[in-house]
Order: sequence, then structure tokens, then C-alpha cells
Amino acid sequence: MGDHPIFDDEAPDDGGEVTTSRKRTKAKAAKAPSKAVKRRKAQPKAKAPETAKATSKPRKPRKATKQVEFDDYGFRSGSKKAIAAAMYASDDGATLGEVKAKTDSIQFNVIGELEAKGFTVKRTLEDGDGRRKVTRYQVIQ
Repeated sequence: MGDHPIFDDEAPDDGGEVTTSRKRTKAKAAKAPSKAVKRRKAQPKAKAPETAKATSKPRKPRKATKQVEFDDYGFRSGSKKAIAAAMYASDDGATLGEVKAKTDSIQFNVIGELEAKGFTVKRTLEDGDGRRKVTRYQVIQ
């Protein structure tokens, strides 16, 4: 036993049993059982106390609303869509630039809405200011 370094350090003088450090480490590693954690059960939330409801005032009768007038294309008279539809329906039709100059808005979706309502839209390519072509839209009734 004196040849092995582990046993030399741990050899008892009285000739008893020899234990290695590995066995002691495993013995130290054993832990005591942990205590069980008590969990609280979820309790329903407390309800808010009922408060007295305020009495409501009698409602005022609504004012008579103005009858909205619509143009020939189903848009409100005087709206930007109505102006754009009238420009597209004119004899010459209109380009997006012309509609934008008059209404401060392109109103391109008006063309799609008119087509969805059953109107035919004629598209004609024209020379623009520069190298690009410009499309002129004309609603045919």
C-alpha cells in the first residue's frame, strides 16, 4: 500500500480500513431531503362594491339631418370624388394631373369605383411634359 499516492496519505497508523477521498466526496454529496413548498390556491378576486347608478337625463331629440344629394355617379354632390367623376366624364376626359390640380388630390380610386358601378372607362395614352406618356381617363355613359 505504500506505493500508491492516494493510499499513502490516507493510510491509518493502527492498521484499520483504508478509505479513499472519492468515497468521502460521494458521501458528502448526498443531500438532506428538501422541505415541501406549500402553494397557495388561487382565490377569486374580490368584487367591487356596488355603487349607486346616476340617473340619466332624458335624451334630447335629434336634429333633423339634411338630405344628402348625390350626383349621377353615386357620390355626394360637391365632394372631391364628385368633382373628379365629373372631370373624368367630360367630353375630353381628364388626366390624373388635371384632377390633382383641381381637387388637390389624385382621386385615382374614383376610376376603380366607377368601373365597379358598371361604368366603362376609356384609357388613352398621350404625350406628357417630358419623355413619359400620360393616361387620359374618360368615363363613357
